[in-house]
Amino acid sequence: MVGTARATILGEVLRAGDGVATRHQLLSAVPRTYLDFAVRRGELVRLLPCVYTWAGRESAPEIRVRGAIAFAGPGAALSHTSAARRWDFPLSQVVDDRVHILTARSVHHRSAEFVVVHRPRGDVLAEGLVVARRGIPVVTAVHALIQTWSILGRDHRRAVVIDTVRDGHVRPRDVLAATAEWSQLCGRRELRELSQDLQAGAHSELEIYGLHRIFRAPGLPPSAAPMGTPGQRTAAGARHCMARPQVGRRIGRGGLPRVSGST
Repeated sequence: MVGTARATILGEVLRAGDGVATRHQLLSAVPRTYLDFAVRRGELVRLLPCVYTWAGRESAPEIRVRGAIAFAGPGAALSHTSAARRWDFPLSQVVDDRVHILTARSVHHRSAEFVVVHRPRGDVLAEGLVVARRGIPVVTAVHALIQTWSILGRDHRRAVVIDTVRDGHVRPRDVLAATAEWSQLCGRRELRELSQDLQAGAHSELEIYGLHRIFRAPGLPPSAAPMGTPGQRTAAGARHCMARPQVGRRIGRGGLPRVSGST
């Protein structure tokens, strides 16, 4: 009966933590000998140093996320691609099963198992940097995008930014404002230029190509640009031009079209 009661208590502690609990939390409810016995019997498994979960649940993505937060302690937050996934960014082409965590510099945890620990440039996490997302502390969407940019290869990072902005998760102007503070960001200039193109209304690499090669070409008279706001007219014109290529024609005798240059 005692064992059954203690097993029930362990279950209550784990449920209170949505499936995970620290060793300290568990030992506040049951003796150390019983906790170690539950691990030996295979009822509980060690997910991370001093963090436990039910056996068979250790590979579940949500358990790994909550375990990483418990491991890092108070003040930690999801960051980089882990935060991006929490914000539902389009990352289907990005393979990164690690859980990225941002902690204050005063916290001395090191990366362990599947957890990658990052620390901010300052001593503490900046005010307003961390918010709650589905019950988990996470960096803001714009910072998640910038952090994701910093660790992805060039082949993937541009697509992630374009798709994220197009889906409405982040505004280009917010990216521009945030990158002003990231002077050491790898690829900062490229990200700012990309954000400017997206702010002008481009929604794909093809439209960005149109912006630079057609409507921003040297010597192009201002009147050649389509009507609209300064940002809308360049991107809208690029989409129209790239979607509907025109063949130069003129009307021949009898009102029939004739290709330019024919006799």
